[in-house]
Order: sequence, then C-alpha cells, then structure tokens
Amino acid sequence: MEKNLFESFPPLEKAQWVEKATVDLKGADFNKKLLWRTENGYTLEPFYMRSDLQEKSFNQLQYTFPKAEGDAAPRAWVNYRKIKVTNEKEANKTALEALGKRGAEGIIFDLAAVEAPNAEELLTGIYLDCCAVSFENVKNPEAWVRNYVAYAKLQDVPKEKLSGYIKCDLLEKYTETGQLFEEKELVEWAALLSVTQQMPHFYGLALSSQIIRDAGGNHIQEAAFMLNMVAEYLARFADTKLHVEEVIKEVLPISAFGSDYFQEIAKYRALRTLLLEVAKMYDENFPVEQLHIMGVSSEWSKSTLDPNVNLLRNTTEAMSAVLGGCNSIWIAPHNKYQGEENDFSHRIALNISHLLREESYLDKVVDPSAGSYYIEKITSEILERALTLFQDIESKGGFVTCFEAGYIQEKIEETLQANNKLISQRRKVLVGTNRYPNGLETPDIHLVKEESSDKKALKKQRSGIQFEALRLRTEEYVKETGNRPQIELALFGNLAMRKARATFAGDFFQVAGFETQEVPYKSAEEAALLSAKNEKEIVVLCASDDDYKEHAFEFVNAFRRHNTHTMLILAGYPAEIVEELKDAGLDDFIHMRVNTLDSLTALQDRLFN
Repeated sequence: MEKNLFESFPPLEKAQWVEKATVDLKGADFNKKLLWRTENGYTLEPFYMRSDLQEKSFNQLQYTFPKAEGDAAPRAWVNYRKIKVTNEKEANKTALEALGKRGAEGIIFDLAAVEAPNAEELLTGIYLDCCAVSFENVKNPEAWVRNYVAYAKLQDVPKEKLSGYIKCDLLEKYTETGQLFEEKELVEWAALLSVTQQMPHFYGLALSSQIIRDAGGNHIQEAAFMLNMVAEYLARFADTKLHVEEVIKEVLPISAFGSDYFQEIAKYRALRTLLLEVAKMYDENFPVEQLHIMGVSSEWSKSTLDPNVNLLRNTTEAMSAVLGGCNSIWIAPHNKYQGEENDFSHRIALNISHLLREESYLDKVVDPSAGSYYIEKITSEILERALTLFQDIESKGGFVTCFEAGYIQEKIEETLQANNKLISQRRKVLVGTNRYPNGLETPDIHLVKEESSDKKALKKQRSGIQFEALRLRTEEYVKETGNRPQIELALFGNLAMRKARATFAGDFFQVAGFETQEVPYKSAEEAALLSAKNEKEIVVLCASDDDYKEHAFEFVNAFRRHNTHTMLILAGYPAEIVEELKDAGLDDFIHMRVNTLDSLTALQDRLFN
C-alpha cells in the first residue's frame, strides 16, 4: 500500500505563513510592504490559500474554453492578421502570404477605405473553409455579407463552413464620437443578422469594449460595460422581428488585453463566466461552445518611445489572453504607434502567437490557470465587482442612458486620473517611457498629438502620453537650438549611497531627454568648487543623508559663491535641513515621492523659456 508522504507534514494556517514572511521582512509591516492596492479598487495579497476562496471555484471554465478537434492539441485559438484594404488585389496578396507563409489562421479585412469591395479580387485563392475571415468598417454590411456568401458558394464552400465575424459596432462608434446611432442603422443591422444567423460560425454582432480600456478604464469597468452593451443591443433588437435567443448567439465580444498580466487572465475568465450567465438568462439552452471571445492589443499600454518594448508587452499581453481563454487574438505590430508598421513587424506579431503555441506549449492544457488560488481570487473579485457595476448601470436605465448622462465617462475618468497620478509619480512603471528610457533614440517630434474630442465621447490614449510629450518637447528644443540640456551628477561621500542616488537621478532626468554625466569627487569641497565651474545647466548633489547633514550646507554656499545661475538640485530629501538648504540657494529636491512629470515640466519651462 502506497504511503502518502504529505501525511507526515501537518497543514499550515495562513497566519503561520504571514508570521514567517514578517520574520523575513525583519519586522517590517507585512500589510504595508506586501499588499497591493490595484486600479480596480481591491487589495491583493502576495499569496492566497484555499480558505481564501470561500468554496468558490472556476474550474468549470475549462469545459467552456475553445478546444481543437481531432488529434490536435486540446487548446485552440485563432491567430489573426489585420489588413487595411485600399486595393483588393494587393490586400489579397498580403492575405495569401500571411496564411500560406506566416502561419496566420485568420484574416481581418479593414474595408474602411473601400466603397464597394470586389469579393473575387479580395478573396481569390483563400480557402474559406480552412481559416477565419472577418471584416471591419464595411460600408454596406448586409450587401457585403450576401456577396461573401455568394462568392463562397461559387467556391463550393457552404455558409455553414464559413467562420469569422463582421464588425459594425454602433455603440463603439457612439462612444468614440458622442453621436448616437439612428433607428434606421439598427434596422439595417437587424437585416444583416438575419443573414449571419444562417452561418453558425460567423458572428454578426461583434462588439468591442476596447475603447473603455484605451480611454483609461479598468478591468472591472471593461467587463461590466461590455455586459451593459450586450444588454443594450438585446433590448433594442427585441423590438425588431429577430428572436433574442437567436441574437445572443451572434454576440462576439472583443476585449483589449493590457499589461496587468494576472488581472488580464482573471478578467477574461470573469468575462466568460458573466457572459454565459447573461446568455442563459435569454436562452437557458445556450450552447457554451457558441461563446467566442476575441482579445486584441490595447493602445493604452503601448508607447511611441522605445518601440521594441512594445514587442515585449505584446508577448506577455497575448499570453494573458490565451491563458484567460480567448478564442482568437489579434496582436498589433509593435511599431504601429509610430506609424512605422511594415511586413516585418506584422510577421513578428504573428510569431508571438506561434511561440506561445509551439515553444511555450500553451495549447497542451485547456485551462492552465485552473486551481491557482491567486488567479481564482482575482477572478472572483473582478466577477463580483463587475456584476455590481453592471447592475448599477442597468438600474439607471442602461448603457446609452448612462452614457448620455455622463455617468460612464465619470467612472472612467476617476480611474484615468488615479492611474495618471501613479504614472506621473513613477509608482506605476512604463519601461522606456517614465523609467529606464532609451537615451540613444531620437523620437519623431510630430508623434504626440493631443486630439480634441467631443466632451461626451471617450478618447483613446496611451498611458504614457504625457511623458512622451515631455520627451518630445526636449527633442523639439534640441532640433531648434542644437543644444541638449546637460546635467552633472556630482558624487561625493559614501560610495554605495552616492551611486544609488546618481542612478536614480540619471534615470529621472533622462526620461525628459536630458543628458547626464556622473562625476565623482574626493570631497564635498572639491565637488562644490569644480562643479560650479563646469557650466552645466543643472548640477545634482548625489550623496548619503549623513553626508548631506554634514556637508550639504557648505556645498551649497561654496557653489553659490562661484556660480549663481546654474540650477542646483539635491537627490534625496533630508527633512531636517530642507529649509536651511533652500535659504542657502538650493533650487529643488528630487526623490521617490516627487511628482516626476510636474518637476520635469517645471525644469523645461525654466530651461527652454
């Protein structure tokens, strides 16, 4: 009889683990050091146990996740390539290359620039029953889908074998422009759905919550408002000749994946659970395999600075979407936000999904995150809070009513401002943007554009756009004057602390595109005398707090005797002598709690004007 070795070890309570962690923290407060207040409003602990789940489990989700057929690996998802169509033949050539040579499993044709697409020129050579083909921004959706079905029939592909979606999301357009759609547009869409209802794997009600995320909303708001949009559409289509239990099968939610890895995984799991609950309210026999969730790259998490970092973001974000159970994904090229996307960057974007499947083997397990107490706890938090927010919106009249009243915008604005505060203080790190900038790149000064927007409408934006504008303001100054601001980091005293402070200061100023140089000195006296003669725009004192208490006042006095015009800043904040140093001629302090954005903007105002 086999012996269970774990029986030799008594079970441990959570309090015992917390006690052990507190010992490792050398007495520091466990809650202050290790608990994390998220943008979603709940606090995350560093670990969870079974007791934290309160008997809740989402293991049943594995039975609703997309699965491959036959002998293929158990988990499947569609890897899309999006093509903006300006010429049907050229778009077709690009699609065939993506499908035949680059491993794409689906194509999204963006038809915004084409009035009446030629189906034969666009689709010739594409095996429509072997890949997903989707369409966005179609001028006349119903006519186009009928043409598509007719073309497929000529290729001996029945409409039952066609897969993909068509997106003409009226609520998305409404949130982006502030202009509510007309009733005739809804009637036209109902006519489209009467066609797509005969195509079991082709969705006619693709709706996107991407604008919620890209406008600064959090995971809970994105999930809740997606449910509200579904409910809004179902209520409005109920007034047509369509049967709501059939319309619900046409819904394809498109959700943006961002950089909060575990919360993104949990968001998709919670969204699937909630959508299934909503679907079963309208049709208790709703087939779970009919629910298709698509994940797309968010703009919010990307940057125009150091675009290669976007490639890394794309990888972790796509991974969270796959682990969260998305049926399909579209990964935007990493240099899209610089307007430099090309065939190579599209290929790299496709390859991310290939790596997740072929080298990370994420297709080998249907639901890898099942049983993770940490992810299941976050899933539970998002689910409950999203459901509460959804019910709140519905009780106030639904999505359109609340949007017209500005209630939804207020919720998103609150989250946006809270995030902007964390980003401006660099408590939320954007690699290459507000921390660890690439000093070797010269960004295009025309990349950042503050677009005006209807007050009612939501505006897509990148989370680091204010830091991008900060950096590009310096680049514009350099282009006009030929002079890049020079900063000397004057190091003296304790070796470890002066290096740490210099590293912090260098990163701080390089975010704005300033050039920094570390200059070590043997003493504070030498540092004051020589740095005053170097004629840099700014000199930064870098030493330990003890060195500041002993030498900073003499440093400032000696420096000002030789130099009255150079800005003098101290890295740190020795509270006991702050006022004394200011009176002696110190201009400012930089430290972890300072608002980096405001501080650097003030420096630019002083240097550039």
